[in-house]
Amino acid sequence: MHVAQAAQPDRLAALLEKSAKTLAIPPRDAPPAPASPARPAVPAGTMLLHLVARYLDAKGNALIPTGSGNWSELPSEDWIPLAPLVQAKLLPDRASVGSSWEPDRAEATRLLQHFYPPTENWDSTKNAMESLAFRGRVTTIRAGLARATLEGEYKMKHAFYHKEDDNRASGAVAGWVEFDTRTRRIVTLHLVTEHAEYGDGRMQPYGVAVLSE
Repeated sequence: MHVAQAAQPDRLAALLEKSAKTLAIPPRDAPPAPASPARPAVPAGTMLLHLVARYLDAKGNALIPTGSGNWSELPSEDWIPLAPLVQAKLLPDRASVGSSWEPDRAEATRLLQHFYPPTENWDSTKNAMESLAFRGRVTTIRAGLARATLEGEYKMKHAFYHKEDDNRASGAVAGWVEFDTRTRRIVTLHLVTEHAEYGDGRMQPYGVAVLSE
């Protein structure tokens, strides 16, 4: 069933009832509580970033679901693991108040490749970064804990389906990071998009927010 049809409760319920009868699936008790997405298990020392992306209206507000079943109805989620070596590559070699740096370009690309709106193509490795600028500036250091602002711009090809097209996702990002200057490990990382758009000619605003877990 097409996703636009499956978004209609009556049609989806009818399909499920038919499938249950065809497969002779016995009824089961309802779960005691609503299920929630599981947090992926990662090795010790690996940080998880929780990403949420959704389409926005022309004023930058979240779109209100209308029941149409299209891709703008609901947000998407992703979990991005940052191993200790990756964290170090995103941080400066030496930190001092007021100093600036550019994170490792390959790791910055792998991070910002996730900054696209909900589409049928969920494979970020298929995205092709066309331009990228990402930088940080240390604002404070106290007892070995540094805080820095982050900002950047990106533009990448992101096909809506799993086949080539001319759709592109672009925008600006801003945020901040706290890290241990001795171990070069990230403590907290927050990023959000500013003025992000997606499409091919007819561009649609979208937003992305990332919080470390």
